[in-house]
Amino acid sequence: MSYTDVVGPRDIQETVHRGFKRLANFRNARLLFLRNYCGQYYDRSTGEVGTEALNLIFNAIRILVPNIVLSFPKHTVVTPYLQAKAYGDLLGLALCQHDKTIKICDTYRRGIVDAIFTLGVFKTGLAQSNSIYAIDDEDSIDTGTIYTEAVDFDNFVVDPNSKEHLF
Repeated sequence: MSYTDVVGPRDIQETVHRGFKRLANFRNARLLFLRNYCGQYYDRSTGEVGTEALNLIFNAIRILVPNIVLSFPKHTVVTPYLQAKAYGDLLGLALCQHDKTIKICDTYRRGIVDAIFTLGVFKTGLAQSNSIYAIDDEDSIDTGTIYTEAVDFDNFVVDPNSKEHLF
């Protein structure tokens, strides 16, 4: 496709569909892993004692995730320019404070659990002017505000034409 070709909505839809199909094996494996993680409660509200072995996957994640999440990330902003070093230090402190304000630990928890099973994907951005973003119908993000959210693997699409190793 050259720069003069016109790309229509159908072309974009087909590309997204091919990218979605490219990760189908990962999605199927993720479903299997989640089913094992949840154990006998995956599709039932009650379970029977002794029907399945002890769920070691659940115990491992229950121990591992809080240890990773509660070691709260520290932002270090560095620059090769000496006159901007103090500003970088202040920016790092502001980012740490911002993480506490937006309760980033909840976002990290979800992303780390996803990363254990397949791939943890986060989106970070700055809300544009004249728009308000609503994520999962919970919180709206005001204009100019930094946001970070975990992206569900089922909503993640890759470039189907990529020749690079993606993961």
